[in-house]
Amino acid sequence: MSDSTPVTHSVDAEGVGWIVFDDPTGRANVFNPTTQAAFRAFMGDGWTEINPVIGTRKAADPKPRDFVLRDDEIVAIWNVCEGNDDFSRIVRLLILLGSRRQEIGGMRQSELRDLDGPAPTWELPASRAKKITRCSSKHLRKAPLPGQTLG
Repeated sequence: MSDSTPVTHSVDAEGVGWIVFDDPTGRANVFNPTTQAAFRAFMGDGWTEINPVIGTRKAADPKPRDFVLRDDEIVAIWNVCEGNDDFSRIVRLLILLGSRRQEIGGMRQSELRDLDGPAPTWELPASRAKKITRCSSKHLRKAPLPGQTLG
């Protein structure tokens, strides 16, 4: 499509429909509203007269993942991450705490309690937890921090 070719519903909606309906990963559910917003802007700026995404349906929810690492795979990952660099520490925290990468990556000093005491813990605020796991309490979870996480 050249810069002067107008966007047409019959051509572009077909392509958008392919993305929305044939993507089992759920990425289409992110693509659709983003593309809707882009075409609204294009229409507002006079670049096109139609929004080809209008009328497309939400893709089916992606299937939950059920992949679980075997013990020997976890040991191999642990052994590779024996360094004292940030990446190694983060991977070890992921393994030890069983938390999501966004939760570990967003961990703040203010969430850590009693680090020098007998029972160090990490308090994950409900505001940073995945929506479906949120609860009404101020902190979603108090996770004990094993000695390996502190060294």
